[in-house]
Amino acid sequence: MDGGRLRWQSGFSLSALLDGQGTASSLTLGQAKRQLSKSVAATLAQGTGAGQVNAVVVREDTVNASSAITYDLFDSTLLDVFDVATAFQTIKFVWLALIDNPDGTTGASSVTVGNAAAEPHQLWFGADAHTASVFPGGLPFCQGDPTGKTVDASNNRVLVTNNDGANKATWLVVFAGRRV
Repeated sequence: MDGGRLRWQSGFSLSALLDGQGTASSLTLGQAKRQLSKSVAATLAQGTGAGQVNAVVVREDTVNASSAITYDLFDSTLLDVFDVATAFQTIKFVWLALIDNPDGTTGASSVTVGNAAAEPHQLWFGADAHTASVFPGGLPFCQGDPTGKTVDASNNRVLVTNNDGANKATWLVVFAGRRV
């Protein structure tokens, strides 16, 4: 990656009406309208220092009911956005969202990120066995920091498990960091 950057943005927008005080037949105030929007954003520039990345992997994966994928961040099996085999030395950003199945079938009720059986990468969890769940229509899983976390042969696997016993799951995942 040369001259690129990874930018993420998150936020919310709220528009609501509040009925006035009183009963339906004797409102003392009219409806109040409230609108509120907030967003936050961050950019990781191209490079190898703090706040910089030189490799970004973006994947859309579908797994059957009660199945899982283990991503190895260190063994060069992941392809970056330019189809170059990527082994991370440092992981600085992870984002995963549960999305609709491409074939239109009912999607999974949730997926879990974390707790790989062997050589787990802790990411920014408190321990190797910790996990986070992602639900359809809910917030994506998102972790990271400008300095990142070391990836090596003993701390390199991220497990994503389909928790639904009847429906397949499709997710979009992004890994970004410093290449070996």
